[in-house]
Amino acid sequence: MFDWAKSAFEISIVSAILPAWFAYLFLEGIRVGRKKIFRTA
Repeated sequence: MFDWAKSAFEISIVSAILPAWFAYLFLEGIRVGRKKIFRTA
């Protein structure tokens, strides 16, 4: 029998949490990259 509860949980995680997590990682990468590029010694 198809486990619809597990499927609904996975859909909610993939559609709600992962996009926010990837956006956070992207913005952190940009911030770290800027620090390396515009480093003043």
